[in-house]
Amino acid sequence: MIAEVGAFMLIGGGIKYIDDAFDEGIYSRKLAVLLAPVILAVWLWVSAGNPHAATLLAAVLLGVIFTGKVDNTVFVLSSVVIVAGMLALAREVLLLPLAVLTAMAVLDEKGNDLADAGRLPPLIALLFTYRMMMKLGVLVLGMAELLPLAYFLVFLAFDLAYEAVGRAGVRFVSQRRALPSAG
Repeated sequence: MIAEVGAFMLIGGGIKYIDDAFDEGIYSRKLAVLLAPVILAVWLWVSAGNPHAATLLAAVLLGVIFTGKVDNTVFVLSSVVIVAGMLALAREVLLLPLAVLTAMAVLDEKGNDLADAGRLPPLIALLFTYRMMMKLGVLVLGMAELLPLAYFLVFLAFDLAYEAVGRAGVRFVSQRRALPSAG
């Protein structure tokens, strides 16, 4: 389980790094391109023969595909490799949890866009700013014994790493803006 937590942290943080490198220009695109195959390898390794991990990660991928968030060449190529690799390696995904978690991932993505645009009441915006629907879905599925409850912690590790990389990028940008310009 410790290896899965570490793998999910690497995947979550890596996805955010790549996303912010291409969408926000915060991080190095060259490093993002080099990081992508590492993330792919870890993703496929943790999914191979593990239906719980494969289900969680497939829901994340489907959520971003269905909401049009696969928006750069690295993400498009990575998505193709992940789908092909998961079809070849992940012998099983759990269909009911996959459907529930994919729906929650889509809600999170759409709700996050609305929260970012200031189009939600503050409490609802807070839920979507931190993409709480999929986390709640994992928790409920764990409590219903459709997923091991430990995967709630595994998914939290993914999300904490994602958030940490995002916050580090925001800090980096604000520090860069605070520096006096030369000249």
